[in-house]
Amino acid sequence: MNTLVILRAIQDPAGLSVNRRAQKVFINREQYIFNPSDRNALEAALRLGGEVTVLGVGGAPVEQVLRDARAMGAARAIQVTDEALKDADALVLTHVFKRAIEQVGGVVLVMLGAEVLDGDGAQIGPRLAEALDWAFVGNAYELKVNHNTLTAIVARGRAFARVEADLPAVVAVAPDSNKPRYAHAGRIISIFSDANAVEVWRLADLDLSESELQPVTELRGESFPPERELGKRLEGDVVAQLAETLRRI
Repeated sequence: MNTLVILRAIQDPAGLSVNRRAQKVFINREQYIFNPSDRNALEAALRLGGEVTVLGVGGAPVEQVLRDARAMGAARAIQVTDEALKDADALVLTHVFKRAIEQVGGVVLVMLGAEVLDGDGAQIGPRLAEALDWAFVGNAYELKVNHNTLTAIVARGRAFARVEADLPAVVAVAPDSNKPRYAHAGRIISIFSDANAVEVWRLADLDLSESELQPVTELRGESFPPERELGKRLEGDVVAQLAETLRRI
């Protein structure tokens, strides 16, 4: 079985700080990490067996993530990078992923994380399934493939359900649904010293039309919630004061 996992690199939240008064986000340390639920998706794909290909769009941070994935056990890594994709929105990325999947060929299962911490990338899963005309399974915790069908345990609110879907399919894997493996040290050295461990594709290789590369969303500004108000320290008859405060709410 050929499985393709879409991976995203995100800015490490530990390197960010937010100043609500200044209405700005400050990057104190520019460092990128593996989007957490994408790592869960990769682990789920590796556990299913078969050949696993990883795919990412972007520059150096994505290459790092793809090399990490190869070190974890992925058989092939593809990086789509082009200056024209700098402002790509979810729709453009969906077109890119769709065409790349068709170029890879033989893929019967696409997996990706159900959450993306730094943007609206979570919508790419259902968009991609619609574009490919494949089944979509969201927020999956456990997966099992049996011939031409997929069985999954998915979260629905506070409950879980068992669902089945025909292959090919797109699956969004829930965050913290498994414990991703650590890469073997020898494989890390091998992958990161291999200049050809990640294949680099350009937009020209995907033969996308101008309309498919045209974003449909635009940035109209940013706003921040108001600064948090400090609590009030109660002294004396605390119970009576608290009761009066609650009564006024």
